[in-house]
Amino acid sequence: MAEFAYSGLVSAIETILRADTRLRGVHVTQEMDFPIEFPWVQIRLVRSERRAYQLVAGVAGGAPDDVTITIELVAWQMSAQGAADAARQRDTLVSALVDVLRDNYRLGGSINTHQVTDITFAQGL
Repeated sequence: MAEFAYSGLVSAIETILRADTRLRGVHVTQEMDFPIEFPWVQIRLVRSERRAYQLVAGVAGGAPDDVTITIELVAWQMSAQGAADAARQRDTLVSALVDVLRDNYRLGGSINTHQVTDITFAQGL
């Protein structure tokens, strides 16, 4: 069984986000650095769950495992006009990220499907 190329998936997401004109001016990175340019999006590989196909009368023989990968996008935005303005800009950024990912649902052919399942808002730095 071939191993899944996790780093390739994260790189594909980075490439797609950087190339889309809806995210022009957004700093997109896989690096763990603290944001110094805004708006800023970090791509993090969080976990992978593998479920092996079970053979039922030999029907699933040779089928690949089902792999669920959780990737987190951390979006930062700052504003000289205050927290409320930064929150509005962040919401626009998150909406654009979701739209770009939905429009590229196979992530450049890397996967069969993906879902945006959770959006969590952290407070403060």
